[in-house]
Amino acid sequence: MRQALIVKCCECGQIRAGTRWQQERKQADRLVIYSHTYCPACLQKVLQEFDQFGQITPSEMRKAG
Repeated sequence: MRQALIVKCCECGQIRAGTRWQQERKQADRLVIYSHTYCPACLQKVLQEFDQFGQITPSEMRKAG
């Protein structure tokens, strides 16, 4: 059985395929291992939510990263 490491958005569930984000497809006859992160759209949403609570601003996040 082949293995597949798939990067998946922990908010919307889309998967990264190269530089694009798309809906997940079934992985027939593969053992799938997921690594979770945020897609660009969900990351912006989460950063805006943090900003509303005074936790961290998007510009501070960019400076830190």
